[in-house]
Amino acid sequence: LVYRPLTDEQVRKIARLSDLLVTRIRPRNRDEEENPLNFQGKRIGAAQDLGGTDLAHPWCMPALLAVLRDPTDDPALRLNCVESLFFIPDKRAVDFLLDAMLDENAEVASKAAEGVQELTGQTIEFDPTAKKPVREEKVKQLRAWWRSNMDRMKLQRK
Repeated sequence: LVYRPLTDEQVRKIARLSDLLVTRIRPRNRDEEENPLNFQGKRIGAAQDLGGTDLAHPWCMPALLAVLRDPTDDPALRLNCVESLFFIPDKRAVDFLLDAMLDENAEVASKAAEGVQELTGQTIEFDPTAKKPVREEKVKQLRAWWRSNMDRMKLQRK
């Protein structure tokens, strides 16, 4: 895949948002200290911005993936990371979304399944409320399908 070139400003913005997104340290200033939800809100905003039309680029994926792989993080933040992956037409995004379909939060898992459908154009049946072994088997089947078809697939961008 060939991606559009990023401006220096876009690269700086991706770096700043990525740093904020993966920061697990507690608040850095008095405002964030007095209102921890403000700090979490900034992280959620960073996840949304990384999927924005002016930034959606594979360089955003490491920060999004770091949050998705941490089940202790806020489900709302993981949900925003999943939604941001919709806008990155990169085959690795499908793999990350398949992983996210196993999230313990049904809303995150459902949105990840929707993302797989959006990017691949394939209709999939998936129950995010099913027991984990059932979901694991479905993701295993989808991953096998993806591995056998990914080379000839042209990803769609939401």
